[in-house]
Amino acid sequence: AFAARRGAGAATGVPEAANTSSFFIYDALVVKYAPGLAADGRSGQPVHRDYATLTLNLALSDAEDFEGGGTRFEGREGVVTPARAGACVAHAGRTRHAGAATTS
Repeated sequence: AFAARRGAGAATGVPEAANTSSFFIYDALVVKYAPGLAADGRSGQPVHRDYATLTLNLALSDAEDFEGGGTRFEGREGVVTPARAGACVAHAGRTRHAGAATTS
């Protein structure tokens, strides 16, 4: 997750970033999604907001290597899944979202 400093960021399309001059990494974590990994037998993240100006969800695996997964945005149909490792989904940190469970 990225937080912003005043002055540069209008190009991000994130209103909170419009008057920023730079971004810095506020928080970084790696979440492994795998069927049966969690105690309840599911993998994923519940709906939440990030404490950040901008969030990047970076794929560490190609989409063809698993089924399910991706980022689900509250109030929208479907799931966004980057097609290949290294691709990312960017969104305002305040946007409510969840990590969809992988199924295989």
